[in-house]
Amino acid sequence: MSLSALGLDPHDIDTPLNLQFSVPYLISLAALGVKPGPDWYHPDKLTDSEVREFMGKVKIEIDPRSAAELVRAIREEPTKRFRKCPGSISVVAKGRTFDAETDYLLGDPHTSKTTMTDDRLRDKFRTYSSEVLPRSKVEKAIETVDALEKLGNVNKLVELLVR
Repeated sequence: MSLSALGLDPHDIDTPLNLQFSVPYLISLAALGVKPGPDWYHPDKLTDSEVREFMGKVKIEIDPRSAAELVRAIREEPTKRFRKCPGSISVVAKGRTFDAETDYLLGDPHTSKTTMTDDRLRDKFRTYSSEVLPRSKVEKAIETVDALEKLGNVNKLVELLVR
């Protein structure tokens, strides 16, 4: 089943929310070598003809395993939350097909391969804060969060998060 059959247009990137969850947009940026981070949301990327052209080549369908897991969780899990989030991708390039699938998302604590480690979290903070904070403040903020239980007052941390 396609998303458009549900009234959703994954190619619509006209609002910040749609942009953030547009698989065609995000796949296009990754395929074109744009490093995940603030550059993905730069206005120039939104109008980039190469990105828009690539987006037109991306087709999205609902993975039946994911839909089944969601229905199962809603029916059977007391919390109505699901651990598994099955998904798959097929990329056709230069006459070859590359397939991959997963049962868990990066950041899920359910497997050692997907758990968001402290190092991954630090790297993500560095990436997303690099354009708004000097490197010295970024590193000091990381050190402060790592020792948060000893801080006593969050004002010191807040000061580090302001330019």
